[in-house]
Amino acid sequence: MKYESSKGILISRESIQTEFLMSGLLSELNLKLSLVDCNYLSKPINFKKFDLVVIDYEMLEQLNEQHHFHISCNVSKVPIIIINCEDSINLEEVALWTSVMGIFYIKDYIETLYRGFSFVIDGNIWLSRGVSQKLLNIYRSKIKIEDTTQDCLLTKREWQILKLVGNGLTNSEISNQIHVAEGTVKTHVYNIYKKVRVKNRVEAILWLKSVEGNLETELKHKAILERFNDG
Repeated sequence: MKYESSKGILISRESIQTEFLMSGLLSELNLKLSLVDCNYLSKPINFKKFDLVVIDYEMLEQLNEQHHFHISCNVSKVPIIIINCEDSINLEEVALWTSVMGIFYIKDYIETLYRGFSFVIDGNIWLSRGVSQKLLNIYRSKIKIEDTTQDCLLTKREWQILKLVGNGLTNSEISNQIHVAEGTVKTHVYNIYKKVRVKNRVEAILWLKSVEGNLETELKHKAILERFNDG
């Protein structure tokens, strides 16, 4: 079968195994991966340029510490595949990435990776029923936490303004839309920054999109589980 050309990034350490995987995916699936060592992630990555993000499981904890990195990846909604997972995979860490469409283990044969990668490239999800159910439960709990956070930390007015900020409106435009003084809007925005622990408008939007991304991912995994049950 001939595949259309696609490209992605592989976040891993340079090794013979990594080179073998990259070469095989290019040959078998026409997928060209660019290797990125997470120790050298000094500049922001425009994830929207890629069709796929592949993450080596041993890099996951280190990447999760780079908060804005995984949020910007989530906002882009580029499909994520995690490889070289242990049987004792920490799904709490995986759940921070809201577009995980495939998980592969160290013990998986290379043919399994080729087949699974092709599934994800075609827009499908390569996850076991057990993993899907566990991730679904984690996403649900996170959404409950976020809902509580929104209710307890942000007032209804602040939440309204944050959503308008997320839609790209300026303080002046928000002022006109909700009929309050621009100075009042600025005060609300400042309070939002403090409450959700961000420094500027861009970070506030990333935080908002990350929260919204958790809900979208739950719906995706719920659909997968329903398909399993129907079968």
